[in-house]
Amino acid sequence: LDCFLATEDRQIEKICLITQTKITNTVLLIYLLWKKGEFDNEQTTLLLDLLVRYGYNKEVYLKIKEKIIQGGENV
Repeated sequence: LDCFLATEDRQIEKICLITQTKITNTVLLIYLLWKKGEFDNEQTTLLLDLLVRYGYNKEVYLKIKEKIIQGGENV
């Protein structure tokens, strides 16, 4: 299939690397959807804020949020 898997599970990531399955994580998936114009800046920021609230890696969140702020509107 021409698709990829979004997961936070390290074991599944290892399996995907071995099987050469395309993989991403939740924050990058949100970012990619923002880049494609599926989410606007406000929606994207809200989703990222929710992830951090529930324990997601704050450093990664801040990097992506900075790109959104610097990038202005999505494409």
